[in-house]
Amino acid sequence: MITAAAGHELAERLARSVAEQNARLVRALREGVEAGELRDVDPEVAATVLWAAWNGIISLGWRPDALRRDEKQLRALLAAATGIAANGLLKR
Repeated sequence: MITAAAGHELAERLARSVAEQNARLVRALREGVEAGELRDVDPEVAATVLWAAWNGIISLGWRPDALRRDEKQLRALLAAATGIAANGLLKR
């Protein structure tokens, strides 16, 4: 059984890991903006949006109800999210 203290420590470790990965994404986005490859967005806000979107998609695999998605469906959703993030939804 996980104690409350152990659960809190696990949650803190997870939060630190997410923060480290988001910092890497912020740096990559900032470099893309500075190089003119990406439109002028706030890298920290964009990184949080992308993390939250992917986190939400991944969480569909843990649901105990009809909204649950299997691995194949999750991969397709993540691929669609990547395409939307890279290309947007508007026709060009």
